[in-house]
Amino acid sequence: MKPLFGYLFLTIGISFGIASNSLAKISEGFTKLTPSVLCILFMCITMFSIAKAMSALPVGFAYSTYSGLTVTGVVLFAVLKFNQVPNLYGIIGIILIILCLSKFRIGFASLSIVKNERLGSEKLWLITGCLFSALSLFIISLLGLTYRDPGILNSVVFFFGISNGVFTAGILGTMLHLASRGSGDNNTGTRMGIWGAAQAYATMIAVFFSTVLVDILGLMMNSLPSVYGIVFLTAASFFIAAAFLGSLIIKKDELDQNQNILQSVS
Repeated sequence: MKPLFGYLFLTIGISFGIASNSLAKISEGFTKLTPSVLCILFMCITMFSIAKAMSALPVGFAYSTYSGLTVTGVVLFAVLKFNQVPNLYGIIGIILIILCLSKFRIGFASLSIVKNERLGSEKLWLITGCLFSALSLFIISLLGLTYRDPGILNSVVFFFGISNGVFTAGILGTMLHLASRGSGDNNTGTRMGIWGAAQAYATMIAVFFSTVLVDILGLMMNSLPSVYGIVFLTAASFFIAAAFLGSLIIKKDELDQNQNILQSVS
């Protein structure tokens, strides 16, 4: 495929990516039929377009451009449609996301802001982000039950955002590295598309079941902080599980690489 068509598919992917994320908000937790169906449809179009774009453009460029512009577009939509102007913490987080994504190349170890190979380890960033995200959610759940100072809560939420950003950087780096393995088979874009689709559907499932869990617990308990505390603790347990599974995936990939090196030497 010619690069021109790659840019065309990238533009389509960004446009439908902004639309699908915006419809996720309009659907109100997938409780409205029409925006929910359109959201899922647009997600599929987005993943297909990005996969096609990556077959003609460098993976790091295509994905970082898609992610950065999609984040920017969704923020602008929220400001114009819902008058949701980000606070200082939100603006800092958005800037960091765009700056970090703009630094991505194929393979996280080549992130230009990371010079130390150990600090550039996908495993380190992924596990650290997961564990600190779980810790943040645990503290938030406790604050809801015991302490209501909004200043402390805002600080913990900000720390959770940083931790989640570290996790996102780690998982993106891992995905880019694994997707580019065996680059000679021209399936890198397909792998990226599958990962994006899995992420989108996982988000949809998480939103749906967390909403159901809140409703069920709300019928069983009279304390709203306790209800959300249980939901946050459940999310924290999933972060811990993600850290464990991520370390296994990276460990297996390292073993496969070492085995390939030994076979090439022998």
